[in-house]
Amino acid sequence: MADLLEMTCACGYRRRVRTGGLMRTWEEEAYWPFHCASCGVVEVNIQAPLACPDCGATAVSPYGKAPVSLHQDCDHAYVQAWDYKACRDGHLCPVCGQHDLKFSRDRYSIRAD
Repeated sequence: MADLLEMTCACGYRRRVRTGGLMRTWEEEAYWPFHCASCGVVEVNIQAPLACPDCGATAVSPYGKAPVSLHQDCDHAYVQAWDYKACRDGHLCPVCGQHDLKFSRDRYSIRAD
């Protein structure tokens, strides 16, 4: 199952991101939010070589791990796809540079039939 989540920060930054993959294509396409120093939050296909889809940089960091996420040991991951998982909050915002970015899944979900 894939999820469409919203990442929001107290500074006003918002970004919708996909996580996971669809039943028919998960072996070729599955996504996770990464931080790119040049492009900010990007969706990286974790089934392909890890690189920023916008600028091609290979120095990208997955949300849920240091240095872009403060909490890597939360009891229950708020979002997870394969070996990638993240707590709800404590993530680096590409605009203000604070770790105030958080995931929200209020009304977003994608399911493959």
